[in-house]
Amino acid sequence: MTEFTKWARDQEVLLRGFYLTITVDAEWMLIMIIDQSFKGNHAEIKQVLKKPLHELDLFEKILVCKKGLRKYHKDFYRDHKDDIGKLDKLRGFRNKFAHRKIDPNFMTKSRKTLLFYDLKNRGKIVGEEYELTFLKTELENYGKTIKSILSLIAKFLENNSSRQLLLPSIPK
Repeated sequence: MTEFTKWARDQEVLLRGFYLTITVDAEWMLIMIIDQSFKGNHAEIKQVLKKPLHELDLFEKILVCKKGLRKYHKDFYRDHKDDIGKLDKLRGFRNKFAHRKIDPNFMTKSRKTLLFYDLKNRGKIVGEEYELTFLKTELENYGKTIKSILSLIAKFLENNSSRQLLLPSIPK
């Protein structure tokens, strides 16, 4: 393995890790918001999609979060509706980084794009190219979304100071 190939591989790992870390943080924020919205009532959470919270994937957690906020915290939902919607876009990018192969020679080309390979039906490999500036802008936007969601959590803490929001309650 050449020095450049090793460096490119390290950069791929860092990039994937960064996106996945952001998504994990966002997912835990969703869990906290869901728990607070439903006031720890795990039976009601389970009724939404017929699954307990710990079995929900990220897409389902976004749906449950929206439902809880719409039902119990209409003002919060109205104020943060767009931010929570942006989490679905983050989920899509997380899936690209988690399930697709990044071109190992991406830095030897124009140095301005990143190419993801995906295996399609019947073994066909398809590449999808993204401008690095676009990916950087997306990351910055996710940062703003996360800050806004942290603001939502802070508002919950202010209005519900008797409940601890650091970790979701554990069902009995």
